[in-house]
Order: sequence, then structure tokens, then C-alpha cells
Amino acid sequence: MIPVQDYLGLGNRARINEPSTLGKNWRWRMKKDDLTPELLARCRELAETYGRVRK
Repeated sequence: MIPVQDYLGLGNRARINEPSTLGKNWRWRMKKDDLTPELLARCRELAETYGRVRK
């Protein structure tokens, strides 16, 4: 499992969870336009490479 923030290259500013904190977790949301056809193709390519796609 790879967090989509890693695919998007967003770094720490897009963390979903910040350990040892209260009230700052689960705020990041992906924007609708972030999931481009190119990004989907890259995700598919990696899934195929590592045997994570049913055939």
C-alpha cells in the first residue's frame, strides 16, 4: 500500500496523521483533479511490476 500523497509528491504538508497530536489528524483531502490519467497509468504500471494486479 502506498499513500496517494507519495504518488502526488506532496511530502509532509499532506500528512493524514501526525503522531502524538490531537485535533490535527485526518484533515488532508485529495482534490478531484489530482488523479490524472498519467498518475493512474503510473499506479497501474507499479502494480503490474510488483504483481498486485489480478489478470
